[in-house]
Amino acid sequence: MIETNYDIIILGSGPAGLQASIHAARRQVRVLVMGRIHKSSAFQAHIENYCCISGDTGAELLEQAQFRAREFGVTFLNEDATNVVRNNSIFTIESEGDQKLTCSALVLAMGISRNKLGVKGESEFVGHGISYCVDCDAGFYKNASVAMIGGESAAVTGALTLLFLQKMSTLFTKAWKWRTIWLKK
Repeated sequence: MIETNYDIIILGSGPAGLQASIHAARRQVRVLVMGRIHKSSAFQAHIENYCCISGDTGAELLEQAQFRAREFGVTFLNEDATNVVRNNSIFTIESEGDQKLTCSALVLAMGISRNKLGVKGESEFVGHGISYCVDCDAGFYKNASVAMIGGESAAVTGALTLLFLQKMSTLFTKAWKWRTIWLKK
């Protein structure tokens, strides 16, 4: 059983939550991070464009950050919050395991959610051919023929960015109606 009263509780154990926990704990306050690192979108990522890191996986990066946070005294609870209530200056957070935790400051670092297509095989190929960030991952597909699926100006901008690294980009967009656009250098 973990302590139930903290100065700061951070919801989210991805890069933002872990970094926030390190900064807070260095101020000598009691910090709890809630969440599971394997649920972070960074967990399955291959890290190539992050300062001072070369070729690590997202899992390794998150584990290093978690290790560092523990060195500063951060406590971790591998459960999600199911309810948050604020009463004056105190937050009460209920966990999946029915624990009631309190804090005077709450940091929301739940990260991002990706717009998924819902096609067969999508989840198995994330990080192995399927990516959700052109700027982050285009370099992995250098000189390959790639397809981009998206809508409106972000999809067009992403497809044009891909042209700097790929032989050909195919853009599937629903900006006006579903259509296919082939882009070549």
